Amino acid sequence: CVERGFVRDLEVDYLTPAGQRIPVEINAAVLRAGDHIEILGLTRDITERKRAEEALREHQQRISAIVESSSDWIWTIDPTGRHTYSNHAVEKILGYSPAEFQGMGLDLVHPDDRRIVDAQWPVWVETRQGWRNLVLRWRARDGSYRHLESTAVPFLGPQGTLLGFHGVDRDITDRKQAEESLLAHQERLRSLASELSLVEERERHRIAMGLHDHACQTLVLSKMRLEQLQESLPSGRLNEIVDICATLDKTVESVREMIFDLSSPTLYKFGLEAALEELLEDKLRVEHGIHCTFRDDGAPKPLAEDVRILLYQSVRELLINAIKHARAHQVTLDIARCNGSIRITVADDGVGFNAEEALATPSRRRGFGLFNIKERMDYIGGALAMESRSGQGSRFTLIARLAATDTAKETHDGDQDPAGG
Repeated sequence: CVERGFVRDLEVDYLTPAGQRIPVEINAAVLRAGDHIEILGLTRDITERKRAEEALREHQQRISAIVESSSDWIWTIDPTGRHTYSNHAVEKILGYSPAEFQGMGLDLVHPDDRRIVDAQWPVWVETRQGWRNLVLRWRARDGSYRHLESTAVPFLGPQGTLLGFHGVDRDITDRKQAEESLLAHQERLRSLASELSLVEERERHRIAMGLHDHACQTLVLSKMRLEQLQESLPSGRLNEIVDICATLDKTVESVREMIFDLSSPTLYKFGLEAALEELLEDKLRVEHGIHCTFRDDGAPKPLAEDVRILLYQSVRELLINAIKHARAHQVTLDIARCNGSIRITVADDGVGFNAEEALATPSRRRGFGLFNIKERMDYIGGALAMESRSGQGSRFTLIARLAATDTAKETHDGDQDPAGG
């Protein structure tokens, strides 16, 4: 102190008479008057400051231990996007040590995701806001891509200047793969449901044809033979034959109705348009007294068998809904060809419904049927559009591609439906 003329912030421990150590900070200056020297000093008890510093040091050690032991990648980047810090998780996730990642930018982000980041980065910097749950694909050292879910917050300097971003990236690659696998299984289940529906329809058709070719024909032949026997039987037995023939007529009619309910013969013999017109006439007008309008533009609409069957099933479901749930008094069915596709529109003047709610809760009444129709349309690469409001009726539009051979011919001939543009 004498040699330098002062002492600044000298920290020493004082020992009290009781043997207790007290940390103090000494500041002193030398005062000279000729040969006379005096020292002016200030001693301050810094016990509380030392305790605070120790507490801070322990806290920082705990934070550091948590950060370094985290399985999530914790990082800091500067405003240009260069990494200034990474914990050891980066090595486990991407295969690069924290030292190797020092100074790295966003070059390892998948090009498609990088375009998103590049577009948003100026906004994040200018507004000094971070991001939440941003999923980016990062290329690891082995060349594979890892899906990382990123959340970041800005950190600012004393004057509010942006110094960079602190962030955490969680590796969700396994979750993404599980989600993709689940989606694939769901898609397969939807396909199986539609395939099962087709198998069921083919079996119903086989049974219906069996009834028509055997049971129905046998009943008709039996009636004809009984009618032939009328001439050789005594007159007292004629009434019995007449009653039996009448019973056979009713049975034949019942079998024909059963055949129609099982599988529409018209669908296979004359096509979708004829089958739907017959369904509209017999099921709605005759059975339920609903006023029906059927319109067909008359254009050829060749369809693959699977598409024809699923469209018929879907329209039949919609017409049954109009009877059971909509309580409609009038139903209109339009069929048209539009740019290589068939477009079927079913409209009714019923009570209407909330379309979003019906699909969101498919276990309720018509909702399950609409869900099935949508799945069928997805299976054949088609689409279902719904318009409905309570008390204002409903309108359904089904669109599906025509058979490939015909669409190819249409393109070649340049024949396009004006409605399709």
